Amino acid sequence: MLGLKLFRRIIIMPERIKTLRMTPNSPEKIKALMQSFREEMYSSFEIELICMYLNDSIGSFSEYPGLLASIKDLYDKNQKLYDDSTLCVLFWLAKKKNSPDQKFFVKLLQKLESKISELSIKNFIYVTEGCVHYPHLIPDDFLQKIQEKIKSFEGKYDSRELNLICNSYNKIYRQSIEDIEVFQVLEREILRFGTEVPTETILSFLICLNKIIIRHPSDVPNMMQILLVSRAKALHPDILCRLLNVFSMSPLFYQYTNLYISFEKVIVENPDDYFVKVPMRSLSIAHAYSKLEGFHMITRMFIGFMPRIPKEILDDCEALGYLLNSLLIKYPGDDYENMLVNTLFENAYKISDMRKKKIVIDMMRRKSLCRAFWENIQSLEVLWTPKDLAHFIEFKEELEKYGLLKAT
Repeated sequence: MLGLKLFRRIIIMPERIKTLRMTPNSPEKIKALMQSFREEMYSSFEIELICMYLNDSIGSFSEYPGLLASIKDLYDKNQKLYDDSTLCVLFWLAKKKNSPDQKFFVKLLQKLESKISELSIKNFIYVTEGCVHYPHLIPDDFLQKIQEKIKSFEGKYDSRELNLICNSYNKIYRQSIEDIEVFQVLEREILRFGTEVPTETILSFLICLNKIIIRHPSDVPNMMQILLVSRAKALHPDILCRLLNVFSMSPLFYQYTNLYISFEKVIVENPDDYFVKVPMRSLSIAHAYSKLEGFHMITRMFIGFMPRIPKEILDDCEALGYLLNSLLIKYPGDDYENMLVNTLFENAYKISDMRKKKIVIDMMRRKSLCRAFWENIQSLEVLWTPKDLAHFIEFKEELEKYGLLKAT
């Protein structure tokens, strides 16, 4: 019935909307559309189609001054005519195109609150994605309604819908009103797809489940990692790296030795994909394997294919600090350690104090013998306050020895 209704709506698509979608996009076209908002009356369905067109046509509202204001005016003039579908799409568009207007977000949120329980899966997904834009503005009771709605669709999600729900819920989750049943529903849903569950859905599910896995252990991630091991050779490099990021989030995942071995084999057999063509992928590899004992082949791959830090990483302050920190957690051999340490000191001015402190503590923890590091450590210009020291009390004497304690 829903499919027939949608088909009819497409068939009767107004000619002016067909023309809008068929003509080439340009700033002038957007300006003309904004002018028409002031001069013409649009039906709810037409507004929904316009929102879809804008999603496909513009990067963000900031590219077109006045566009967001025109959309808000259009909403204020016609909001009584907006059906649920159009309202949800408008809320979603505000997030997709980065609306800076928090008041408009709240206005739409308040309008949607009474409608949540009646929404279709499609429209509910638009709402959950829209909520990601300003999660701190979502009231607890609204979020609780979202949680109830997620549970109500059990047995009805397709794999794409489950992927989108996991992605959004992960970003709006709030521990203070945690509902463990939501995660249990997501677990049962992903298991319902069996071995046919898409890798992207596994990825978003694991990211979401990581919110509670320490407090509520589950065997479902283990089932997922068995599937991923069987797919390892076919994974796109970006997906493999994103999976490494997920599995490095929790110590509970470090036991999945078979997964790390199978991923290591893929990386070793395809070094260009992970170290040369897209050097940024190496960050995920360095970080994930730094948390595990052994896997010395990964270190040798860095030495062989990344003898110097690539320019793409050197030019990215956060990426550089992240990579140096990851590679210095385990002893990489004298020559490579010296290269990393020299890179650290040469670029210390652009690496965050937090990252530099982590490097210092990790070097102390593994009792590094790198003279260049200890002789120049004060040039990192980081000091530990008494409050900082509470978390690293076992290193107090060494920090004091190198003059890294801030005077009280």
